Amino acid sequence: MQADARELVFGNADLLGACLSFVEPHDLLTSVPLVCKAFAAAQASPGACWAALELDGLRVTTTGSAPMGAETAALFWRKLAAWARRRAGGLRSLRLANQRHLLQQLEPDARLAALQGLWAALGGSSDGPSCSGGGGGGGCALRALEVGRSSLALPPGGLASLACLSQLRQLEVNTAGPLDTAELDALGRGLPALEELRVCLMRRRGEHCAFRGAFPAALARLPRLRLLHLEAPYSALNAATIALPDCASAWGSQLEELHLINMGIEALPPALGGLPRLRALCLARNRLGQHPGAVPWALSQLTALRRLELQYSGFADGPPAVVGELCGLEELNLSGNLWGSTVRDLPAEYSQLTSLKYLTLTNCELSALPPLVQRLSSLLLLKVNINTIQSLPGGAYLRSLECIDLAHNRFTAGYPRALAAATRLQLLSFQHNGVHYSDPAIALRDALAPPPPLDHPPPATAAGDGASAAAAAVAAHAVFTAAPVWLPEVFLPKAPHARVAMLH
Repeated sequence: MQADARELVFGNADLLGACLSFVEPHDLLTSVPLVCKAFAAAQASPGACWAALELDGLRVTTTGSAPMGAETAALFWRKLAAWARRRAGGLRSLRLANQRHLLQQLEPDARLAALQGLWAALGGSSDGPSCSGGGGGGGCALRALEVGRSSLALPPGGLASLACLSQLRQLEVNTAGPLDTAELDALGRGLPALEELRVCLMRRRGEHCAFRGAFPAALARLPRLRLLHLEAPYSALNAATIALPDCASAWGSQLEELHLINMGIEALPPALGGLPRLRALCLARNRLGQHPGAVPWALSQLTALRRLELQYSGFADGPPAVVGELCGLEELNLSGNLWGSTVRDLPAEYSQLTSLKYLTLTNCELSALPPLVQRLSSLLLLKVNINTIQSLPGGAYLRSLECIDLAHNRFTAGYPRALAAATRLQLLSFQHNGVHYSDPAIALRDALAPPPPLDHPPPATAAGDGASAAAAAVAAHAVFTAAPVWLPEVFLPKAPHARVAMLH
């Protein structure tokens, strides 16, 4: 029986390659070829064992005794391209992490040449201009590529050169420094099969990191795009204004998630309402609150929308009323919009959000919980931290509540007794008298505990005896916290039955 199984594995190259795919890449390169001829043949072929590869630049540069110089780095990229060309027909997923350690020794032109050489090798026999003469890789099989977080900026043209990987379905690029949107246009023209695109810019000292230029209209013409994520880092300087074009409606019925973070957007086109399958819309850190009508009523047509993020968007006169028309909304983030000092409540339309489960009102200058929030009976998570709330009222919002964040408010009277009605509460964030609570049962126990007994005060100590005073304080605290407290069953939270998702 064992011999039959061994013969089945060794006699099937695809099955053997699938088994070897679970081996660590370093062992796959060094040890596997030494086992037997079948293992060596599977390792050298563009088969299943190389379907997914992760290359960490930090691990590569620390394997040798001497630091990698410019010549060594250039040689590494040439060897990597030659290795990838032989396996391009089987490699489907590639992740490059910490590439700064592999590129920082090269000049900008050499960096671009190194990246173009690798993309050309992976492109196989694609028709892209930088992929001509790709060799015998058997065509481009790469479907997913991630260029991991790095503090080094890709050279100009480095992103556009990815257009030769014509079969890519998923692309994620994290790079430092500013980026011209013309390179995103080139991606949109060269990658017609793209389904997910994430481009995140990272901070770079001494530079304003933002997207420069008009919105890349070619991305709106991608026929299969389901997710688009463009994000620039927060900066004290305002991002350049980028206007969403009316052609955004060309995404039609396939776009499901749209994340445009810190893009300098000042208004949304009504055409954005023509995305019937859009489930997540994140427009954080834009300037939508600076102009009346920047959020059009056409957005009420997004009937499939379940998640909306409008944090730090400048809504000083209250959040847009059209949000209340999104009756299927489950997650809403309005943090950082300083409207609480001028408006007491949310717009009346928000009473239609009967399906809302996660609500974040962090840093909104709230002095009290908005009355409309008290009527949202489906809430599982409520974040009202970093405000000036002094008391918490009862209401239907406590009925299903599982997690609440009350940190950094002004609850001078201690733990809000209204939370005793939140019988499903599992997690909270609350501070009082220098103690931070995360367990609602412990917070409620301490709130209902009797005061420390006065019949036997701690012995007096000399003014200069600091150690004795500290010991007495610890003893008094021990008496206070150790006092037995009986709690009615209704005050105790139920056993956890689901993992609570925290909005960020």
